[in-house]
Amino acid sequence: MTVKSIAKILLVFLLAIVGLGAGLFGGIRDYPRHIFHEKAKASSEKFGNGQWVHLRKLVGAEFREIVRPNQDTIYSSVFVDLSEGPKLLSIPAINSYYSFAIYNEDTDVIGYVASRTHGTGKPQEVLITPPGYRGDTGAHEVIASSSEMVWVLGRFLISEEGDYPVVHQVQNSLKLSSFTK
Repeated sequence: MTVKSIAKILLVFLLAIVGLGAGLFGGIRDYPRHIFHEKAKASSEKFGNGQWVHLRKLVGAEFREIVRPNQDTIYSSVFVDLSEGPKLLSIPAINSYYSFAIYNEDTDVIGYVASRTHGTGKPQEVLITPPGYRGDTGAHEVIASSSEMVWVLGRFLISEEGDYPVVHQVQNSLKLSSFTK
């Protein structure tokens, strides 16, 4: 075998390794986005576009819609299409622990509204804007999304049986509306 033929074999081998690595990286990078859109589509088909889905009771370790659900919180969730403009997330006054994480389509947390950061006992309004939005935002706190679809995941503490009616009322009062100024 000549040096030239060995070099060709090594080059082909190297290109195959680089191609395989690029393919694996692309698959790993795109997997969260794929799952995000799969879940958003399923939610839309089952509950309607942009509709809140509320879990009304604590879930056990067997529950797998969320990777590792808390054992002391119940959840509210909505997938939001920002392609037609910003949406105003309205959260009623909550007097105990709550948190809302807003995820882009890559499942990166792009914003957070919670009792720890925003306090308790007063309503909250947050404007979620699509990529590149330059319009009016009013006096609202703004969460700028890097994708046209976002997922809002709310959690509410359940300490005792008596917390359920209060939290259910909060869940029923959550609003997500188009923002026009």
